[in-house]
Amino acid sequence: MITRTQHEIAIRFGSVVGTMKVRVWSPSDDAPVLFCLPGFIGHIGSEYCFIADHLARNGYKVVVPDLIGRGESTYFGRKEVYSPRNIMYALHAVISAFPGRSRFLMGTSWGGIMSIMYVQAFRERFQGLVLNDIPVTNGGTNIEFRDHLIAMCNAEFDSLDEAARWGHDLLDNTLGPLPANLDSRFFGEHYVRKAGSRFRYKIDPVIAEVIRDNVATRFDLTDSILGMNCPVAMLYGIDSWHRDAANIASFRKGGPDITIFDSLVGKHPPLLATRDQHMIVQGFLDYAGNKAKIGVS
Repeated sequence: MITRTQHEIAIRFGSVVGTMKVRVWSPSDDAPVLFCLPGFIGHIGSEYCFIADHLARNGYKVVVPDLIGRGESTYFGRKEVYSPRNIMYALHAVISAFPGRSRFLMGTSWGGIMSIMYVQAFRERFQGLVLNDIPVTNGGTNIEFRDHLIAMCNAEFDSLDEAARWGHDLLDNTLGPLPANLDSRFFGEHYVRKAGSRFRYKIDPVIAEVIRDNVATRFDLTDSILGMNCPVAMLYGIDSWHRDAANIASFRKGGPDITIFDSLVGKHPPLLATRDQHMIVQGFLDYAGNKAKIGVS
């Protein structure tokens, strides 16, 4: 039997306090734990609801936070609060609250980058790491995302339906085609909030300034990924902007335990909402978990 619960995890940054909303799908108390970090466009934990149901039915406890300033977590209204350092400490509060005999970490896009940063910052041991559609290096495609992200932060609408259709169409055109279960009704239920007499997306508007300041920051995650001390899976849609043939070749050649699935149908798989994607992730988690049990290096 699967239990679905919601939690509020207290967080503090000096004198600034708030909470993070966390959703948990659990088949049992001693199940292996998978922490899922959402991406910049999805930005809230409910984007993992499809794969969370599947994995919980197959023996995994799935823990999904709304990142600070997103979803139902605290909106601080101050861009300096949304620093990488504070995000790391907020994630540490969540991960510490859900111990498990085996632990895995999965992140989509920006959430994948945060996953790598978290492992490096806290030196915590995970049995496996899933990086879903992450840019390994920064380039022009990251800049293209900027305007879409800022538009979502600032957009206001007269009705829930208008907001839901606009958000669905934006992501369908940018990342799609989206699966049929990710229709405008889904976006209205999960991504839209009432703000006074208007409707907005579930994201603190000041995050637009954070995006504007940081999206062009140069980075290269190649060495960080190659240096992970656990099995790594990397997932890409066959037409993904982030699918770099040269990087993929270097990982396949030089990665000690890196598995790459780079032919998923569509441009980007941000919500992991289809059964084939569920089975790929589950298969990797089963492999990584069994490898850890028998102590294979």
